[in-house]
Amino acid sequence: MIFEGEYKDGHRNGKGKEFRSNGSILYEGEYLNGKWNGKGKEYNFNNLLIYEGEFFNDLKSGKGKEYTNGKVIYEGEFSDNLRNGRGKEYTNDKVIYEGEFYNNQRNGKGKEFFTNGKVIYEGEFSNGLKSGKGKEFYTNGKVIYEGEFFNNLRNGNGREYNYYTGELIFEGEFKNGKRNGEGIEYKYGKKIFSGEYKDGTRNGYGEEYCPNTGFLKFDGKYKYGKRNGQGREYYLKYGNLLFEGEYKDGLRHGKGKEFYFDKMIYEGKYVFGNRAK
Repeated sequence: MIFEGEYKDGHRNGKGKEFRSNGSILYEGEYLNGKWNGKGKEYNFNNLLIYEGEFFNDLKSGKGKEYTNGKVIYEGEFSDNLRNGRGKEYTNDKVIYEGEFYNNQRNGKGKEFFTNGKVIYEGEFSNGLKSGKGKEFYTNGKVIYEGEFFNNLRNGNGREYNYYTGELIFEGEFKNGKRNGEGIEYKYGKKIFSGEYKDGTRNGYGEEYCPNTGFLKFDGKYKYGKRNGQGREYYLKYGNLLFEGEYKDGLRHGKGKEFYFDKMIYEGKYVFGNRAK
């Protein structure tokens, strides 16, 4: 190791430079009591800048910038050689994250950005991943989801919105990024479904509603997003019972009964939506 610079009391004190045995520069900046203290620059074996900013006892501490191939990849606060505090991450000179860090990872509150500079996510992070409360945004700046996250996925209670109009389209439970559990669907601000979901689709018991009248349209069992099992249909205009029986893949299939103004007009079997002959 080669050094050139200032000394005081037998130690490197002031400004100086350190070089590796192959002649490449390692450090250029300020010293105190023989160590990197103050403002300085650190380089790799190819003489490319990898850090510029503040040091304390040979470690990155304070404000600084990290580089890869001459481009900034991080700008912000450091302590004990790690990203700690507030900072920004870059890719190709564009900010991709701005917020809090702890031990080199995104931890706390922060924002992720699209390449066009608009926010894609704003909320809480843990160990580098979206975890906690947050909001996701579409490229036009509209909120498409707000609620809870865990390990980068929607997990917990949340709300989904139409990315063009901003209207609420769903509120309920999520797991592994998909609707799972109890939830409610909306259209034009009106409730159209309330019930159970699995892996993003209606699954289990649920109730459909007419958005125009608010009347119950159907209640019963769903599977893979379609009516499957026992259920009941209702007149949309009056709310009277229209059909009661079995469904398969969204159609009347199996035993069932039809009604007209509360009077039964047919009882028998159905095959894919039609009365069996």
